Amino acid sequence: MRRKFIGAGAGGLLGGLRWREASAVAVGMNARGEMEVVAALIGLSLGVLTPQMYTVVILVAIVTSVITPGLLSWSLSEVEERPSDAERLERERLLKRLEIKAEGAKLLVLGGGPHAALATHMAAALANHSEASITIFRAYSAGRNGRRNDAFNQEFAKLEEVAKSGGAAHVH
Repeated sequence: MRRKFIGAGAGGLLGGLRWREASAVAVGMNARGEMEVVAALIGLSLGVLTPQMYTVVILVAIVTSVITPGLLSWSLSEVEERPSDAERLERERLLKRLEIKAEGAKLLVLGGGPHAALATHMAAALANHSEASITIFRAYSAGRNGRRNDAFNQEFAKLEEVAKSGGAAHVH
C-alpha cells in the first residue's frame, strides 16, 4: 500500500500536478482492500493464514475503505479549479441535457444575424468529438469579381474562432 501511494504521488508530481493533487491521485489509487479480502479468504481456506492473520487483513481493508473519502476531501480541499476544468464541466453539463450523440454529428449553422455566434457556440459544444463537424452557411451576393466580400470573410473567421474555442475540430 505504501509503495502504491508513493509511486502514484511521485508520478503525479512528475506529471505536473501540484502536491495536493498528487496526493489525491495517490489516495484514489489505494485499492481499499478488495484484493486483500479475496486473497485473505483464499489464504484462510487453504490454511496459509491463521484466523488472527485473516482478521488483521480484513481490518486493514475496512480501515482503508473508511479513511479514503476523508483523505480525498482533505487533499482536494485547497485545490483550485483550473479554467480548462470549468470549461469541460460546463460542456459536460450542456451535453448531458441534450439527447444527441456528438460522435459523427454534422451540424449546420446559418451565419449572419444577431445570434450566429450563440448558435456556433452551441454547435461547438456538441461537435467536440473528433468525428463531428460544423458547417457555417451564409447566403451572400458576390462582389463584382464573383468572390466573397471581406465582410463575409471576417464574419466567418469570427464564427470559426468561436467554434474552435468551443472544442470543434472540423469547421467548414
